[in-house]
Amino acid sequence: MMGRLCKPLVLLVPLGVAMGLGNFDASAQTLLPPSDDIPEEMLQVQAPLQFHSPQSGLPQSPNAYAQEQQQLRIAPQDVPAQLAPEVQQAAELLRIRKVLKVFLPFL
Repeated sequence: MMGRLCKPLVLLVPLGVAMGLGNFDASAQTLLPPSDDIPEEMLQVQAPLQFHSPQSGLPQSPNAYAQEQQQLRIAPQDVPAQLAPEVQQAAELLRIRKVLKVFLPFL
């Protein structure tokens, strides 16, 4: 039974490959993009030249955008602690326990 199915497949596969290769040269030229088309990889690498303000959404120059970003940046030490006193105390105790565990591993 298996021999009957394999013989036609063995004959049809090379025939299909040969027919596909015959049309390969003509169809390859139609599949290429136009020569003036910029590849997407190049577009992703290019730096943006237009910037928009994060506050107002209006277009800005690169220098004005950089200045606004600098003004909006907040240093981590300027942000007040937002934790409840109980949570701060628990965190401090865990830090102490971590240090003590180096010397007393059974804690």
